[in-house]
Amino acid sequence: MSTTIRTCVTVAVSVGLVFSGGLFLRQVISPMMIMRPVEIDGGTVPNWSHNLVQQMSERLDVKSSDIESRLGGIKTQLQNLHAELSGVKTVPERTDNVVKQLSELLDTKLSGTAARLGSILGSIEIEQKKFSSEISAVKAELAWSRVSLGQALSPRALAVKTAKETLVQSTEDRLTAMVEKGTLRQFESACGRTFTIPDLYSTFSAHAVEWNLMGKTDAWWSVLTEFPRGADIPEDDKRKFYESGKVHIADVLQELGGRPFDRSQSVLDFGCGVGRLAFVFADMFGSVACVDQSFHHLRLAEAEWKKRGGQQPAKINFTSSGPDLLSAVNGQRFDLVHSVVVLQHMVSPLQTVYLAQFCDVLKHGGRAWIQIPTKTSADSCDLESSRTAGGMQMHYTPATIISHVIESRGCSAKVIQVGGRYIEGGMSSAIVLVERTGPEF
Repeated sequence: MSTTIRTCVTVAVSVGLVFSGGLFLRQVISPMMIMRPVEIDGGTVPNWSHNLVQQMSERLDVKSSDIESRLGGIKTQLQNLHAELSGVKTVPERTDNVVKQLSELLDTKLSGTAARLGSILGSIEIEQKKFSSEISAVKAELAWSRVSLGQALSPRALAVKTAKETLVQSTEDRLTAMVEKGTLRQFESACGRTFTIPDLYSTFSAHAVEWNLMGKTDAWWSVLTEFPRGADIPEDDKRKFYESGKVHIADVLQELGGRPFDRSQSVLDFGCGVGRLAFVFADMFGSVACVDQSFHHLRLAEAEWKKRGGQQPAKINFTSSGPDLLSAVNGQRFDLVHSVVVLQHMVSPLQTVYLAQFCDVLKHGGRAWIQIPTKTSADSCDLESSRTAGGMQMHYTPATIISHVIESRGCSAKVIQVGGRYIEGGMSSAIVLVERTGPEF
């Protein structure tokens, strides 16, 4: 568009100049050139002057024709420019027509959509009224049901609440022997009364001090009195000591009978001392918990296992324990529990605390082999004398109490009297074969 405007300006200026020039020549010069000779003081203008005027007139005619020709070309250019400007003017008019047509089409579409939306909203309103009516009917029916079933719903809600509380409590009971059903757990005994674990803390602590002192100074003698007192024994004696564990474990598995154990299963060796039997179990089971109340015995056992255990040091978990065995093993359950010449060094109430938990830590179908004295000369219910006496003591629990304690926890118990097989001096002991027949605790 800017180019067209510049062309218009240029043509206009040219037209003005040509027109002004032509007008000047016609009005001033042309009359002078066409003058005829006249008489002056009785004479005439010379002929050469006449000829000159005639020549100038002829040239002026030629120039005038040329100017008229140029004016014709300029007029043609002006006409072409006018046509172009007319075409440019029609573009907005066409655009206005398109916009108008689109607007009319949009108005038509919107009118149709509004009509359809109105119809849909009307249908929704009808369905909403119908649905509201149905809801009112259901609410009325529920209100009637609450009245008629109120007495039945209350006991059901109470039962659900009780079940939830029982589930939470059973989880706590699984992780500790300290409490049961929200209160301190009571353990039966042969002493004419029940005991809680806190009742036995002081007695257990007195025993633990004695065994930790022996573990620090006379570890090997404390587990087998045939060894001399002292902190260490010859390596050859250690080798024979650990080899002897294989004979005992073979007897244990034969007495348990039933289905064989395999390497995917776990075992708890309670009172494992320096690890004589735990090392043998590690060659047969997937994992072993070596549990003892003496830190110094356990530290020596772990050092010997690392020295003898080859490429599998992690198979044995060396664990120090108090009377709360469930807490010490962190809720783990086992396929086999084993204990030999251990319980005899505890007063009878502590023996029954552990007997009950030996059943608790068994998996469903799990078994236990437990050795425990059933007759000694000691007063196993005199806790005060036991705390002050110190040293390596010998205590017992009658066979009838042993069976009752284990069976009350959901396990079967078979007590086999073996006389002096594991103790001497007129004392008697028994082997207790245990199996968890009920659900896992």
